[in-house]
Amino acid sequence: MPKSGKDPGVVKFIPGPGGLAQISVSLTDLAAPVLVGFADKCAIQQRGSMTEFVFFEKRNARNVVVARFVSGPEDLVNTLWRSSEAVYREMRANLASAGIQPDQLSDSLPDVGDQPSVLCNLFVLARGGSSALLDCYYVNPRSIFVASQGKGKASVVPIVSIQMPVSLLIAVLEYVERHLDSLRAESTKLGAPPS
Repeated sequence: MPKSGKDPGVVKFIPGPGGLAQISVSLTDLAAPVLVGFADKCAIQQRGSMTEFVFFEKRNARNVVVARFVSGPEDLVNTLWRSSEAVYREMRANLASAGIQPDQLSDSLPDVGDQPSVLCNLFVLARGGSSALLDCYYVNPRSIFVASQGKGKASVVPIVSIQMPVSLLIAVLEYVERHLDSLRAESTKLGAPPS
């Protein structure tokens, strides 16, 4: 996550459209999201200006959905990419030196049934060896405004925690990197501050 001030556990959150309010969030104040399980595949699709991520596990002949969320372009640029760019480059170099390729994203979406997507706009990732963890949160825009006015804390809602191989996390971040220019353009068009 982008560091703010001298405390390495504090991040600066730059919200979306009209995003003039900026807040800092301490990682130590974040509750851990519910762990939903291990995913070994991910499909990504555009839904208008939103990007949908569907993480799933290939089990026998079926694809079992582990987690499904959407994010706006400003969230992918200002929170996911800023928070992960340095560790992404390190992880990618480590995998390359070990002769391991990033996973391929799935070309087709698994059947999601009635499972709705949830909106996530704040991300924390971690890795250990060959495994990674992606924690996803939602920061309520009204609470961002209140916090930016010094009248309270931002409400950060833990949404989901997804375990996966590092090689899959790298594939997801490569997707974001490949689309940075269009994500920035869309974000600016929607009124978010340039990043």
